[in-house]
Amino acid sequence: MVLIKKIEYTFIVLFNEDNYIIEDEYHVFFNCPRYDDIRRNYLFNWYTGPTEVIYFYNIMSSDNEKTTRNTALFINQLQKIVNNT
Repeated sequence: MVLIKKIEYTFIVLFNEDNYIIEDEYHVFFNCPRYDDIRRNYLFNWYTGPTEVIYFYNIMSSDNEKTTRNTALFINQLQKIVNNT
């Protein structure tokens, strides 16, 4: 049995010289350079598929126990970083 804890997420707007990025779940999951190390170690070590939004939703709604477990480990590591900043 897999227990999933509901996580409340606050959206953060990141500004640079020319534009802004909303740091939503999809952005954190696949794009944000701030989490490259965690993504490489906890996501891309098992997920090798595309990184478009629809695939994010597929991962998050998966019934596959291995996918759910690995996703939870990845999110747990993200939460540790977010909580320490």
